Amino acid sequence: MKKTFIFVIVCSISLITACTNTKETTIQLKEDKEKLTASINESEKNQEKLNQTIMELRKQIEVNEKEKELFSNISNLSRDFVNAHTSGNKEKLKLMISGDLILEEKDNRLYINNHANDQWLLFPYDGLQLDDWLIQGFEFHNESNTYRVHLREFFKNVDGELESPPRFLYLTFKFHNNEWKVVSVSFDV
Repeated sequence: MKKTFIFVIVCSISLITACTNTKETTIQLKEDKEKLTASINESEKNQEKLNQTIMELRKQIEVNEKEKELFSNISNLSRDFVNAHTSGNKEKLKLMISGDLILEEKDNRLYINNHANDQWLLFPYDGLQLDDWLIQGFEFHNESNTYRVHLREFFKNVDGELESPPRFLYLTFKFHNNEWKVVSVSFDV
């Protein structure tokens, strides 16, 4: 009987231990499952963020490619505008500007106005002659389909000396009716 009793005790302990281990294992498995689920959810969120970043970068690449593609055309138009405004070529300027801008001649001076009543002197510059110009910067805005160009104009006075500081000209072009037109002009010194 002692042997049977010991055998029953050993079997009971084994059974109790097995049941306890099963509970602990079940709890551990549930915790591991929750951790894995949280990790998967976090990975999915990261993947969504990465996909969004990829889409934004693709759009930026598209804008950069369009900016690069249009640069030579816009820089040529900018050159034409600089040459026309520094020589007082009113007819050429009329062809280049949109209906948002108005050329006005008064007192032998040529001005450009916008609908916000900003007025800029285009010609003449009281004895100053254009010596050189350069493109300081440019940017294409895909949303508005406009191209902004920042130019620096260098002028010489009647003595042939370079005027300081140079003048800054900001032009905004917009594609309208299959051609680029100047829709905004401003100057800074």
